[in-house]
Amino acid sequence: MDWELIKNIAMTLGSVAATLAISLMTFKKKMDEYLSQKKENVPKKVIRQSNADQKILTKMEQVKELLGADRILVFDFHNGEHFANGRSALRMSATYEVTKYGVERKQGSLQKLPLSILPNLIKELLSKGYFIVDNFEKFNYMQPEYSICGTFKMKTLYNCVLRDNVGAPVGFVSIQFKEETVVKNTEAINKLVWFIEEEIEELVEK
Repeated sequence: MDWELIKNIAMTLGSVAATLAISLMTFKKKMDEYLSQKKENVPKKVIRQSNADQKILTKMEQVKELLGADRILVFDFHNGEHFANGRSALRMSATYEVTKYGVERKQGSLQKLPLSILPNLIKELLSKGYFIVDNFEKFNYMQPEYSICGTFKMKTLYNCVLRDNVGAPVGFVSIQFKEETVVKNTEAINKLVWFIEEEIEELVEK
């Protein structure tokens, strides 16, 4: 029996085992650090989100009172699911809402809506950056928007697109009035849009 060969094999196996053990220990340490960091990040994200929510809703309330609006909604575009052919099923959800006292809230029923449910509105928003409905009844030809938005029970809607820091559309703001209204203070609307854009951009993970 070649004891020298056996000795070399044993030493090699021992070296491999030691290397494997060190690698496993290093991997475990890295995983522990990652999981620990992840656990620490969750509360931080919740705090950041909560602070942003409070700021956005406060600003919306201020603009609602300033303009005399009855409802302000903020919609976010997102990828909900995929169709059978793999095509992205783009959707939108109402993420923020403020209303006058006595006005019915709609946020809960405006979740994960396909963009195709409001094709004309989305097209106008993406091409112009805004879509103003001065008198809702004048737009009875625009379907399906007229039927769907009729549930809002509003006559005037100022809709403005929200963009990220590279100019891509990420959602829109809808400022709504029960009565036919001409908003003269458009600067207040612009400032609200800019404020929301800045706040939601801060929440994006770089």
